[in-house]
Amino acid sequence: MTRYEVEDPGHWFTQTQVDRFHDKIVKKTGDTAISRTVGRSVASAESMGAVRQYGLGLMGPLSLYLMIKQLHDTMTKGATTTAKKLGPNRVEIVVTPYASTNEKPYQCENRKGTFESLAKAFTGKFAQIEEPKCYHKGDDCCQYIIDWTSSPAKYFKRFRNIVVGISIISALILFFTLPIFPWIIFSLSCTSLCALISYRT
Repeated sequence: MTRYEVEDPGHWFTQTQVDRFHDKIVKKTGDTAISRTVGRSVASAESMGAVRQYGLGLMGPLSLYLMIKQLHDTMTKGATTTAKKLGPNRVEIVVTPYASTNEKPYQCENRKGTFESLAKAFTGKFAQIEEPKCYHKGDDCCQYIIDWTSSPAKYFKRFRNIVVGISIISALILFFTLPIFPWIIFSLSCTSLCALISYRT
C-alpha cells in the first residue's frame, strides 16, 4: 500500500492487501479487537468533519441506516447489503459477502463497530447489535439487528440544524428581493434565533 493509494477514494485494495494491513496493525498495537474499535470511530466528529456532521444533523438514525447500502457500496465491493425497517428505532441489515472475496471475521467486527457508531452520531450512545446469523460461523450472510434509543436533546439539535439551514437559505434569497434595511433586520432576527437555540442545546 502506498500513501497515494490510501488517500485516493477511488482506489480499491485487494483482500490480501487488507488482510496484511490488518495483521500489521494488530501486531503493532497488540489489540486484537482493533477492527471493531476503528469501526466505532467512523461516525465521530473528528473523522467525519463539521460539514458531514451538520448534514447528519438534518437526518435521523433511521434514515441513515436505511441508506446503508449506498454507504456500504462506497467502502467495499466484496459484499451485497440490504436494510429493512423493523420499528422506529430498530433495523435489520443483511450483508452477504461474495464467496470469491474470502472475507475474514475481523471485517465483520469492523462492520459491527461502524453500525454501532452511526446511532451515536444522533443519540450520544452506541447502538445495540445482535447478530442472529454470521457468515463466519457457517451461515449464508451476516444479519444484524440494530436498536438505538432516542435522545430528546438530539432531536432539539436536529431542529436547530434545520432552523440554521432554512435561515441561511432564506437570507440568501431575500438578499436579492428585499431592500437592505428589512434584509438586515431579518438576518439579525434569524441570527438571534439561531444563537438562542444553539445556547439552549
